[in-house]
Amino acid sequence: MRSKRGAHIAVVVGLIVGTLALWSQQSTGQAQRVLPVVVWEYKPLYVGGGDPTPSLNDLGKQGWELVTSRGYGNEDQSQTLYVFKRAKP
Repeated sequence: MRSKRGAHIAVVVGLIVGTLALWSQQSTGQAQRVLPVVVWEYKPLYVGGGDPTPSLNDLGKQGWELVTSRGYGNEDQSQTLYVFKRAKP
């Protein structure tokens, strides 16, 4: 009984060691990938009253992506700040 158990353990250990050896050879033989660095430019847009949709759509067509927005002011004089970003060429 012990010899069968010992044989099974030896097979499992052999498989693990063989797999690790193959994996380490493959990983060292491959070139490392270098991820590109993205440099962003930012654009603030202040909107005080009126419909901002046309301005927002124009910026979207130019490749700008909305990052955040925040409202300022009170009920009489409110303003919204929209911040956009896009990758620099």
